[in-house]
Amino acid sequence: MLRETRVHPERILLWVFVGLAFIQCERGILYEEVQEVKRAEWAVEEPQVFEWEITDSTKIYDIFITLQHNGDYPYRNLFLFAETESPAELSHRDTLAAFLADPSGKWTGKGSGALISHRFPLMLNKRFSGNGELRIIVHHGMRDPELEGIERLGILIKEHIEDNE
Repeated sequence: MLRETRVHPERILLWVFVGLAFIQCERGILYEEVQEVKRAEWAVEEPQVFEWEITDSTKIYDIFITLQHNGDYPYRNLFLFAETESPAELSHRDTLAAFLADPSGKWTGKGSGALISHRFPLMLNKRFSGNGELRIIVHHGMRDPELEGIERLGILIKEHIEDNE
């Protein structure tokens, strides 16, 4: 049975402002893309694909997976498979175990109300061996063929900034 999804203009406006606040406050962001999951039901056979052009392989990068879910998400964790393809390197597949709630069931991400946001490191201190297209393909690794409650998935790439700067 399909649920009817309503558009909430006030929610969209709120997330635009929240997104702008993060962009304004955070240094070194080079790429950020967020993709909506249809009907907040992420099908295992529908990966989220992100592409970014590496233009300076001498820099060091930090890459994060961003996630927004609603209260319908039924688990406290989420397993993700992330495959990266980049120039002059072999494809690499990572498994990420993301904890979305503490043992008592309280969501650990940021946000209140309908959406909870999380950021998980995928690659930290990463130097690429050549310029060209970086492709990141993300699948969920849960047993459910359609994972309810996942609203958005994204990739954030930042230039690595040492803590002592």
